[in-house]
Amino acid sequence: MRFGFQFQGQQTSLLLALVLMVAGLGAAQTPERSMPKSSETALRLFREGKESIENQNWTRAGAVFDSFITTYPKDKNVDQALYWLAFALNKQAKYRDAEQRLKRLLKEFPQSNWIEDAAAMQIELASRFGNDRAVEESIKQGDTEVRVVALKSLFQTNPDRAFTYAETIFAPGSESNPQLKRSAIALMGQYGGSRATALLTKVVDAEADPKLQRAAIAALGRIGDITVLPQLRALATNSNDDETVNAVLFAISQYVSTEAQAALSDLARSAPSIETRRRAIDWLGKKQGEAAIDQLTTIYAASQDAQIKNQVLRTLSQIGGARASARLFDIARGADELELRKQAVLLLGQQRDVQVVRGLIQFYNSETNTELKDQVLFSLRQSNNSEALNFLEGVNKLP
Repeated sequence: MRFGFQFQGQQTSLLLALVLMVAGLGAAQTPERSMPKSSETALRLFREGKESIENQNWTRAGAVFDSFITTYPKDKNVDQALYWLAFALNKQAKYRDAEQRLKRLLKEFPQSNWIEDAAAMQIELASRFGNDRAVEESIKQGDTEVRVVALKSLFQTNPDRAFTYAETIFAPGSESNPQLKRSAIALMGQYGGSRATALLTKVVDAEADPKLQRAAIAALGRIGDITVLPQLRALATNSNDDETVNAVLFAISQYVSTEAQAALSDLARSAPSIETRRRAIDWLGKKQGEAAIDQLTTIYAASQDAQIKNQVLRTLSQIGGARASARLFDIARGADELELRKQAVLLLGQQRDVQVVRGLIQFYNSETNTELKDQVLFSLRQSNNSEALNFLEGVNKLP
């Protein structure tokens, strides 16, 4: 089939994807069947119809393709014209008229390259007419692309039935292919609810395909049900797969709740893997901003690991602002490890804030450690600040 889908919370009509690919429907993409070539006049009219589709001028497209079919009933592109006429009618909410054109296409051109696309559009129309039985039959018997369209349509019209079918897709022994499973996961993440949460957590626990497992983790993050946070936190703690851990941390970061912030903080402090702890610290800073500064300070003070301490410093620098800079200055002045003090000074120099520049100058004047003083001078050179440059000029003049 000639289209793809993304289920991310917006209106994702099957046909929108088709519109986006129309721009590429040149002669190289339109199958040349073993039939007589179109006349030049017919070809011009056909191209005018496709240009109208590309420009989303549905009324004009419908009129042009209708004229083409009537005027050139034996042309090799009549099957495609019937499809695009149905497409344009569907866009104008003329659903019965669109259905009639699709039925003609399926009846008169059973070998057409547009049969699968027509069948998929019929499913969408069936859902508009409330014909859930036809949609459900397509889920059971259609090819993968058609089943995806049918499942999406059923979620729109009868979510309870759709979840029932989703459960069969992931039932033990199911032979559903990964494409259908990915689509079901995306739809559950979009529609949410307790049934979606329950099934997605089962997928996370039981799915052998790590890509599908990560897709389910991402869907849980979109739903934001805090009851699954303990499961996600345990997965981040116990998994040896870096991509899975990344998916969990990202999912937790999508929650807007104090429980999620606490989960990230807990992983940052106590996850067995240093890398997991570093990533959790990074997400704390990205998602919580200044609200995470006190937590980051606590993590820094409690850790004995230099990598964790350095990650806290980098995260504070990324947060920026007066409070984060103040914490960096505290570490620059009082940390036990010289390298951490130098790192704090280096990161402060990247802030490019006039108050930070003045703080670094004061720090230089009060500091006795030569390495730290050299680090301050280096940071001031990087700031490209006029006060810093004036100070550096004065230092260079000292005997």
